[in-house]
Amino acid sequence: MDDPEGIVTAKTEWRLCALCQESISEEPLQCPADSKRQDIGAGYKTMAGNLEKFANLGCIPREICLSRLNEGGGIAATLIKNNARWHRSCYALVNSTRLKRAGKREKKKQPIGGENFTRSNANAYTKDTSPSCFLCESDDQPLHCVTTLG
Repeated sequence: MDDPEGIVTAKTEWRLCALCQESISEEPLQCPADSKRQDIGAGYKTMAGNLEKFANLGCIPREICLSRLNEGGGIAATLIKNNARWHRSCYALVNSTRLKRAGKREKKKQPIGGENFTRSNANAYTKDTSPSCFLCESDDQPLHCVTTLG
């Protein structure tokens, strides 16, 4: 389908997997609309929320084209309207567990408190001074190394 601005957008085939747009004979399609739950739209809303959060994190799988899944009323509404279905393996790419892990990875990438800082500018030993006794500050006798056990 061509956009008035010259951008080519793919049309979704809703009889195929909504995420990968492929038909894999070995893997049946899952459809939240076939669920026995009373809140049939819950599966679609979860999927839409996860997709949007993955997009915000910048780590949505390459196979998934979000613009194809939104016909103007939002991703969840489009999925519900078209009784979208997907492969279990495709859903596994964007499930809540993977979303949490992606969020943790992104948090690790961000600096916690800005730049690193040094707590003390004083060095324990500087090159400019020769080693001396810390009690009498004399350097004419041999020094001994002392440690505490504690």
